[in-house]
Amino acid sequence: MSETSVYDAAFSAWEHPVITAQNAVVTTLNESSIFPLAYLKAKQLSEKRQRMAGRGFKRVILLTEPPNLINVSDELQGFKIEKIPTSQFMAQCEEMPPGGSLFDHCLVILTNNVLAFAHPQRFAAMQKKTPQTWYAIHDYDNHHWHEMSAQCALLADTYFPAHYGDISFATRLEANIVLGVPIRSIQWKKDLVVKKIEEMLEKGDKRLETPDGWHAPYAKFAYRNSVIQKLSETHPDVGFTSAENFHALTPEEKWDQWVKHRYHFIVPTNHDIPIRFFDSLITMGIPIVPRGLKPLIQLLGPESQLSILTYSSENFLSLKDIHMNKSPKLEKNITLLGKWHIDESVGSFLGSVTE
Repeated sequence: MSETSVYDAAFSAWEHPVITAQNAVVTTLNESSIFPLAYLKAKQLSEKRQRMAGRGFKRVILLTEPPNLINVSDELQGFKIEKIPTSQFMAQCEEMPPGGSLFDHCLVILTNNVLAFAHPQRFAAMQKKTPQTWYAIHDYDNHHWHEMSAQCALLADTYFPAHYGDISFATRLEANIVLGVPIRSIQWKKDLVVKKIEEMLEKGDKRLETPDGWHAPYAKFAYRNSVIQKLSETHPDVGFTSAENFHALTPEEKWDQWVKHRYHFIVPTNHDIPIRFFDSLITMGIPIVPRGLKPLIQLLGPESQLSILTYSSENFLSLKDIHMNKSPKLEKNITLLGKWHIDESVGSFLGSVTE
């Protein structure tokens, strides 16, 4: 590739298939078939707000499907947090007579994965039986699982996309959207994180200076997979592993795996800030992220800039060159590390929904 090829390519960029697809989305979003759905969504939200106005929430319920929401603390912002397995909640709702009051004036929080487990059609039928329950959905995969994101936007009373991906369809639906709430680390309970970090600070933070980066393989993301494969040829502790293997580990085993290395390669699926990024930060590691993610990471606040390194398509195989980009300041403040825990995300839901 010549030095001038980028300049030459600028003249033909409009012909690129990605640009063609993006333009097609804009055209399709202006089709009138979407507007009846938007009307129904707006009407449903307005009616529910009127029914629930001025009453507050008597319970806050998390629908859990491990690892989703299972490690949230038992109390946040003065609310007792109840965790109910999804199947149990669904069964209780389905056994209720129409207009039953078991979950009236409750806030129910779930993720898109929980909705998929419950099945959207079954969940929608259950929602009809709980007209005075407010449902908040955190969409972990709005950057690529678009069919599920559409169902989340339609079924959520408050819709929280975890990533700054394309939310054009959700906005056309007039969903009640709150941006800027990432997933954060979901692997450990907060008290375990505090305990482990205190132990590390007492004994000394001794780690391998070589990077790791074990990622689950996804056939859908060919470019991501090719980057990981290329990295694995240079860095022996970077490569593919199944998500099932990782989730089968105990919390302590997961922690030990993360703190074995100081540096962690983060290869996103589709220009997203993955959970791995927050796992690295909360374990006092140094995430190595694509340079293109920096604008999104900056939106997390200045603290997120303290302990990261970036790689580009030019230098991602050379850890020495990556180190030259920046000398990161490892933040060892336990209070700040708590910012990267799932509790912060759930706290944001409570703040947004109860305002």
